[in-house]
Order: sequence, then structure tokens, then C-alpha cells
Amino acid sequence: MSIVLTLLLPLMLIQFITWLTPTSEALLSISGFLPLHTLLETIAIVIAMLVFAIGWNSCSRSLSGNIVLLSCIFFAVGWLDFSHTVSYKGMPDFITPSSVEKGLDFWLAARFLASLALLAVAIRPWHPFVFTGTRYLLMGMGIVVVLFINWIVLLHPELTPHTFIEGQGLTPYKKNLEYLFITLNIITAWLLWRRMRKPQPFNVALLFGAVCVMAMSELFFTMYATTTDIFNVLGHTYKVIAYLLIYRAIVVESIEIPYHRLDEARQSLALAVQASNTGLWDWDIRNDRVNFSVEWKAQLGYHPTELAHHITTWESLLYPEDKARALSQVQSFMASPKKDYEDEFRMCHRDGSYRWILSRGQKQYDAKGNVIRLVGTHVDMTERKRSEAELRIAAVAFESHESMLITNADGMILKVNQAFIDETGYTEKDVIGKRPSLLRSGHHNEDFYRNMWETIQHTGSWQGEVWDRRKNGDVYPKWLTITAVKGKDGAVTHYVGSHIDISERKSAEEKIQHLAFYDALTSLPNRRLFQDRLSHALASSVRSGQLGALLFLDLDNFKILNDTLGHDVGDMLLQQVAQRLTSCIREGDTVARLGGDEFVVMLEGLSEQASESAAQAKYVGEKILFFLNHTYQLSTHKYHGTPSVGVTLFGEQTDSVDSLIKQADIAMYQAKKSGRNALCFFDAKMQEEINTRAALEDELRNALNNQEFHLYYQIQVDGNQRPLGAETLIRWMHPKHGLVPPAQFIPLAEEAGLILSIGQWVLETACAQLKAWERDEVTRNLVLAVNVSAVQFKQVDFVVQVQKVIQRHGINPMKLKLELTESMLVDNVENIIVTMQTLKDVGIQFSLDDFGTGYSSLQYIRQLPLDQLKIDQSFIRDMASDSGDHAIVRTIIAMANSLDIDVIAEGVETEEQQRLLHHLGCNHYQGYLFSKPVPIEQFEALLGKS
Repeated sequence: MSIVLTLLLPLMLIQFITWLTPTSEALLSISGFLPLHTLLETIAIVIAMLVFAIGWNSCSRSLSGNIVLLSCIFFAVGWLDFSHTVSYKGMPDFITPSSVEKGLDFWLAARFLASLALLAVAIRPWHPFVFTGTRYLLMGMGIVVVLFINWIVLLHPELTPHTFIEGQGLTPYKKNLEYLFITLNIITAWLLWRRMRKPQPFNVALLFGAVCVMAMSELFFTMYATTTDIFNVLGHTYKVIAYLLIYRAIVVESIEIPYHRLDEARQSLALAVQASNTGLWDWDIRNDRVNFSVEWKAQLGYHPTELAHHITTWESLLYPEDKARALSQVQSFMASPKKDYEDEFRMCHRDGSYRWILSRGQKQYDAKGNVIRLVGTHVDMTERKRSEAELRIAAVAFESHESMLITNADGMILKVNQAFIDETGYTEKDVIGKRPSLLRSGHHNEDFYRNMWETIQHTGSWQGEVWDRRKNGDVYPKWLTITAVKGKDGAVTHYVGSHIDISERKSAEEKIQHLAFYDALTSLPNRRLFQDRLSHALASSVRSGQLGALLFLDLDNFKILNDTLGHDVGDMLLQQVAQRLTSCIREGDTVARLGGDEFVVMLEGLSEQASESAAQAKYVGEKILFFLNHTYQLSTHKYHGTPSVGVTLFGEQTDSVDSLIKQADIAMYQAKKSGRNALCFFDAKMQEEINTRAALEDELRNALNNQEFHLYYQIQVDGNQRPLGAETLIRWMHPKHGLVPPAQFIPLAEEAGLILSIGQWVLETACAQLKAWERDEVTRNLVLAVNVSAVQFKQVDFVVQVQKVIQRHGINPMKLKLELTESMLVDNVENIIVTMQTLKDVGIQFSLDDFGTGYSSLQYIRQLPLDQLKIDQSFIRDMASDSGDHAIVRTIIAMANSLDIDVIAEGVETEEQQRLLHHLGCNHYQGYLFSKPVPIEQFEALLGKS
């Protein structure tokens, strides 16, 4: 449309300027007008006949009848224009003398037919004719109209009104006819303009432009005064332009659009073949020549110019295992009367892999009924075959012991397995078409589920613990994994959820965790949990700048109460003290029992100023003194007790959990020294100990080179006190300070990065001792337990180091036992298991030291290749008097027995402890009851006595 408007605007401008400009004498009579007129009319006639020829010969059933109508009428218009041209004044006589009026009569008839034709095209729907003979009828009518007009104008001119008077110009009759034509053209243009506002099946713009130019042409023919002036020339020129636009519309509709559609159809067919992954083949049976399409070759990774077009090419590309069967199928088909062929086989790809091919074909026959060729397709169905295999595997996996459900992208349940039905109580009919939210228990808020789905959207999966509800209403915990399944376009198509009921595991873990982190008597946090909370409080205090305070409490004369009234009464006092302490603090603060009659109170977020924080801590401490000074009702006894309280502030980066507890402990002893029932703050004497510690670290760096380390051995025995082996314990014989216990220098060694060298020395020394024992019948069966630090165990080459030490000393690896601490299992458990299993395969034994004091999960304990659990001495020490410790020991022994793991108790110091352990099923012991850790000479002497 923009091109048409670009043409119309200049033409309108020219007409407007011509209308405004006074006409000069030169423009009223243009010399050489007759040849110019003849030329313009000849061009118009040729265009009109081209319109007819193209429209008539392009006719088809799908072509609009409007094209045929326009073509037939322009055939008549062309003949009338021819009659007008040869009848024009100055031309040789055409049957009758040529004159202005004779030429004008033919002219007006042609213009009237052209205007009617365009009006009919604008009104009539753009549909083909119902009857194919309509075109011949229109052609005949056009010829009749041309002959009739020629008969009137040539033989009976008196029947037509005058159109031009010499000296006067155009008659009103002629002008009115021109105005009528202009009106018809304007109406036609308006109708075409309306059709352009909606999508049309033809080029309306070109016809609209032609009608507008034709109207302008007719306007020129109302303006001339002589038959040779400029208006006449412009009118004929505009008519030629209008004819050209009509010709262009016919060409576009009859030739360009069909060819364009044909090209689109060819492209669509090519794309369809390519998109459908279909290769075409054509086998000429007579000469075994096969035409392979580009897609056929591309399926197998070949270039269009590669591969010979012969049946042997197909045979050579058949997968070896399928070749005999595929050839046999083709031979059987060719020998049978069947017309359609279909087979599946594998073909070799250029990259060395293979592709599954679905081949289909059809026989082609000659006139005598002989098969001359086989034409067909190859479809690459490799992905479908792979998907089918994956579906078979998935179907087996889906019916596993894990509960599983599948939803669509909208979260509607499509399928559940039998394990899901057994676990939830819902049948498949109950849940299909519904959302998994029907399982919700109300245990989690909407934020929980929103965060879950945000994670799935970002990462494609989520896993975690969820509490759901069974059909019978029971709420239970489960471990849920949700995975988004995406299509090739990256859009999510399904979600797969798998979950297992972890009720039993949660129950066991909670029981172990509660026993390990809470005091069984008072239900307060124990030392382990308190230290963890204090560690977090320290970090928070350093970040916020707000100080905290640690209050260490010890009950005065508690031992006397225990000795006089018994442990039961003492336990009652401890419970009531715990209750009173809890009532003295804020909700966010912590009260814990460290053991015996020792309690700690941790206050957080006090103040940024030390003086203010001290005042707040003092207030809480005095409040505690006040409440704990009240009389206690212990069964039938009334008791009045007092505490001693030590206070220290924390919030500096140099503070540590151990140092703070020690500072508060020192302050508490200062309170006792001051007369009990008192509160004291820690003073600066602790700095001396810090300085001592720093000096000790410097000396520790030279201890290994100076051979100041020694191994001590603590015997391990069975229920009959027969030696089983020993645990090696490192001692530092300091040249000035004498024997330094491991508790003082091992943490220093870890901080200073010396623990790896020390650990390697211990392992080398222990293995050398085992080698020495092999020569003695008394010691050759003993097992040596060596403690391994977390840092040493997690070294990448730890396994290689141990294997080299064993090979270097030539010992039996089954006599070496590595002791790991439970705290090592906090992270990277999978890597720890791999390392342990590798050494286990060599023959090395493993013992889990200090069991019950860490964060290990029953699930990990079950996976670890352990030979032994060692019960921490903190549980053994008070198990005779502390029911909580007794319960923990009993639980650990029962768990070890259920896992078929040996158990040994360390820190056994009394026969009563051994008796209780034996009664609970523990028959391996280590402790001062049998021997303290001693040098090798004393240990071997001890073995001689045994």
C-alpha cells in the first residue's frame, strides 16, 4: 500500500498544479499530438490485451472469478480503445471518415466498460466461478458488446448525442458522462478501501491505485478545450498508468502468488521431511541402483556427495548382528505378493556408533505387473529405542521399596507405586488427579513449601525432611526428594517425588541425641551442648559487638548432702536448683549442667560497654544467689543450700570456649575461697597461663627432633582380665617441666600444624613395637590401638602412608587398630567411609573412640566398617550414681550388639564399674583398674605378671 500511495500523491499533485496553472497557447495545441496519441493508446491496448491473455490463460479452478471477469471486459476495452485510436481525427478513414466525435464515442464506451468492470470486481466476493463455462459466456458477451458498439458508431452515428463542437469544445453530455465515470471510480475506490481494512485474498492496493488514477484521468478529460491540448495528453498518460496497475495486479494474482505458493509448498515439504527425520530411498530393481536422499545419508553421518548409489552401499552399512536377518527379510518380501515392506534394523554410523532404523517401502510395477522398483523411507528411531529401554528400567525402579509418585507440570498426580500405597494408606484411585498437598500434616507453614518450590525451580531438585499425614490421620516424618523432569526444550514436563518413612530412624536419633546433649536428671543441656551454644554465642558476640557473660555455679557442701542423705536426695536438690536457675534468666539465655553439682549460665547480648555488661551479669548473679538461698523441700527433709558463682565476660576475638569455662571456673573457686555463697569476677591472672601456653608451643616445635616424645601403653583386657592389647598414648617428657599430658600439648600441636608429624611418628613407633612383639610368643597376638587425628585421617595420601609404614616394618596389619573420634563424623562421611574401607581391605581394624560424645548419626554408624565402639569414660565415671549415664551406656552396648560391633569401655576405675558393664554385656575394658598408661618396659613387665 505504501508503494501505491507513493505513486498516487505525485500524480494528484501534478493534476492539482495543472488545474491551477493558466493554460498557454503552446499547451492548447501540442504539435505532433496525433503520433503521441497513437503511441499512448497503442501502449494502453497492448496492456489491456496482456491483462486479458494472462487472466484468461491463468484460469484454474482455484483462481478467483473476478480475475476472469476483469480479463474478459478488458479484452472488450482493448478492442474499443483500438477503434478509438483508428477513428481519431487525423487518422485514415476506418469504414467511415475519422472525426473527433467518432473517436469520442468509442472512448466513452471503453471508459464505461472499464469502470463497470472495476466496480464489479470491488463488489463481488473473491471466489472462483461455480461453473467453468462462465468464462466463455463472459468472453462471448464482450465480443457482442464490441460488435454492437462498432455497429452503432460506424453505421448509425445519428443515434448517439453530440460530444464535441468545434470552436466550443466538449458538450455537457460528454462532460456529464466523464463525471459519471469519475463517480463510479470514486465509489469503486471507496469499496476497495473498505476491503483493505481487513485481510484479503488478493492485492487490493493495486486495484485501489488503478481506480484512483483512472478517476484522475477522467477528470483531465473534463478540462480540455481542444483535442490536442495538455489535458488530453495527461488524461491518456494517466490512463496508461491505471492500465499498468491493473496489469500488475493481474500478474501478481495469476502468476507471482501461485508460484510463491508453490515455492512455499516445496519448502514446507522439504522441512517436513527434514523435521520428521525421514530419509528417502528409491531402489531400481533392474540395475540395483538406489537413490539415497540427503537426509538418508545425514542420518548416518555422511555428506550428500558421499556414498555410492548402489544396493551394496546399504548392505555394507548394515550392523553386523542385524545384516543376515535384514537381507533375509528383503528377499522374503520381494518373493512374496505383499506390496508394502516394513522392517527394523541397525545401521553403522560414520562415527562408529549405530542407529536404529525403521524402514518402510512400497513396490512399483510396470504395465505388465512386474516389480521394477522399491520406493520408501528410513526413519531414525534410535532415541525412541533408547527411551523405551529407559522406560523399562524406570518401570522396574518405580516399583522399588521407596515410595514414589509422579505428577505433571501442573502438580497433578499421574502415578504412584505400591510402596506409596503401603506407606500412606491411600489407594491409587484416591490420589490420581489430585495434588500431593493432600498429604500435608500442617506441620510446616506456607513459607516452607514456597522455599521448597523456589529451590526446585532454580536447581531442578530438592530434598529434605517433611512431616506428612497418612490416610488414617497419623503424622509421620519422611525423607523426601523431588526432581523436575525437563523436555528437550528445557521446560518442565513432570515432577518425580520419592520418599522413605524415617520414623524409626528419627526416634532412635532423637533418643541418642537427647541422651548425648541433655542431662538425664535435670533435662538441662549438658556440657557438650553447652559448649556448642557457647561457641555460637562467641561468634555472634564478636559480630554484633555486644558482650556476653558466663556464670559458673558450684553448690556449696553438696558432697556432705550426698554422703548423709544419699544420692536420691542429692538428685532432688539438683532438679530443684535447675528449675530455680531457669526461672532466673531470660528466654534467650542458657542454663546447663556440666556434671555433679556444677552448673553454668550463659547470658547473651548484654551491652557494648564492659562496665554495663558486668553490672547486668552481677544483677543476674545476685538474683541467682537470692533464689538458691531459699529452703529446699527434699522429700521429708528441709535443706538450706548456697552456691558459689564465678563470672567472666566474653566478646573478644581471642576468647575460646575452653578458656571462658576455665576463667569462670577460676572465678568460682575464688568465690569459694572468699567464704562461699558469694559471687566473684575473673581477674587478669589468666594472662600468665596464656603466656605459658605460648612458650609451650615454641618448645613443642623442637620436641620431635629432640626425641622428647615417648609412647605409653595402657592395657586392654577381656572379662577374665586377659590382655588383648593396648592403646598407645603419647607423652611429652619436657626437659624442664617433666611429663606434659596430651591434653595440654595435643591441641597446641593441632593449632601449630605439627599434628601430622607427631601422628606419623606415633604410627611408625607403634608399628616398630608390633614388629618387635612378633618375636615373643607372649606378645605376638597383641593388638595395638593408635589414635588418629581428624587432620591426619583426612589427608589425601593417608591410605598410602599407612600402607607404606606397614610394608616398611613388615607387620601383620590385623594387629593394628586405628582409633577415630566420633567428632570426625560431622562432615565428609562418605569420604571417611571410602578411606576406612580401603584400609579395612588391607586388614586394619577400626575403633570409634569417645562414642556418645559427638554428633554421629545411627545411619552413618551402620555404614562405617567398624570393628569396635569405645564408650567414653565420661559415661563410665558416674554410671553407678548417675541414671542418665547408665542409660546411655546401656543404649550404646545394645546398639553395638545389634550392629554386630565389638564394644570396649574406657576409664574403668572400680570393680563396681566393671561389674555393671559386664552385667550390661560389655566384656572388654581399659582403665586404671587394670593399669594406668606406662612406658614399654613397665607394660611388658605387666604382661609377664599377667
